[in-house]
Amino acid sequence: MAPLFQRALGAAWARLAPPVRAFHAGPATRFAGEAQVARGTHAVARALAGAFGFPPDGAAVPVTVTVERTAEGHERWHRRFGRHAMTTTLAPAGAARVRERIGPASFDLALDVDADGALSLAVAAGRFCGVPLPRPLLPISDAREADGGDGRFAFDIAVRLRLVGPMIRYRGWLVPAD
Repeated sequence: MAPLFQRALGAAWARLAPPVRAFHAGPATRFAGEAQVARGTHAVARALAGAFGFPPDGAAVPVTVTVERTAEGHERWHRRFGRHAMTTTLAPAGAARVRERIGPASFDLALDVDADGALSLAVAAGRFCGVPLPRPLLPISDAREADGGDGRFAFDIAVRLRLVGPMIRYRGWLVPAD
C-alpha cells in the first residue's frame, strides 16, 4: 500500500521537495532534530495547548519523531520534545486530505503543494467526541513542511484560535535517525 500522504496527494506527491517526500515515505521511520516551541499567552490558549498535549515553551529543544505505519494505511506519529511526549494518529480523509486524531478531537487537514515543493496543511473541518465543530470553533492553522537545506526536513506549525489568538507554534528541523 502506498504511504498515506502519497495516496492523499495523488499526482501532487511528485512535486514535494525530496526531504518532505522522504519524511512521509522514506525508509526511515525515526527522525531527530531541534525545535523552538512557543505557546500563546492567553489563558484559554495555554489551557487548550496543555489539554491537547502540546509541548511547553522552549528554545533549541531536542526533538524526535517516530512514524509508525499500520496495516490499515494509518500512521501514528510519536513526537518527543525534550521530555514531553505527544502522539497523534493520521488516517485518510479523501482527496488531498488527512484526518489527525489528537485525544477526543480530530481535524481534517487540507493538503497543498506549492511551487517550491513545500507542503501546507490547513484545518478544513473538526470533530470533538465525534460531534462536528462549527467553523467559528475550528482552530486556524498555518502549517508548512519544506526543504530545510542540507537534506533537512523543516517544519513550521502554528495554530491560533479565533477571538483568542495564538495557541502554539513549533518550528525546527529533522533528519533521519534510523
